[in-house]
Amino acid sequence: WQLKVKRAIETHSEIEPMETIVTCQDGSRKNILWGFTTLDDLNYTFGLNLTELREAESILFESEAKLKSLILNLNEGLALHELIYDDNNQPIDYRILEVNPAFEAQTGIKSNLAKGGLATEIYGVNPAPYLDDYARVVKTGKPYHFDVYFEPLDRHFNISVFSPMENQFATVFM
Repeated sequence: WQLKVKRAIETHSEIEPMETIVTCQDGSRKNILWGFTTLDDLNYTFGLNLTELREAESILFESEAKLKSLILNLNEGLALHELIYDDNNQPIDYRILEVNPAFEAQTGIKSNLAKGGLATEIYGVNPAPYLDDYARVVKTGKPYHFDVYFEPLDRHFNISVFSPMENQFATVFM
């Protein structure tokens, strides 16, 4: 690093920042991002402590891995949807954004055909199935649960729905 800084000073060039792990006097280890720049003919070397950021990234990575495992191994179908609105801001359909592997087993619909598709097209009905119920959950943020026979698929479903984000709802069903 010192040689790179010396060469940059001599050639008036920049150095790509470099992350290293530094062992402190107390034995702790810190992730430091080192950088070098020249400003107004003065040379500046700086170090940013990224330790907390790297620890947070590690915790987030672990959490995401656990959540992904949970979703992939559910026996229940899971689908994330986005409401589609008309020009008057009234819900008219919904798009399936993501599904888990059990979606296909529970519905008989291929996952690759469902993802990105509109409910009216995928299920072959208009209006989209249970649109009013799903729109109410998105609007109020209150989860809802119901049992239903869905004739187009000739299946009975037990459905729980909740809104994880604005204009989206998720269904967990069996």
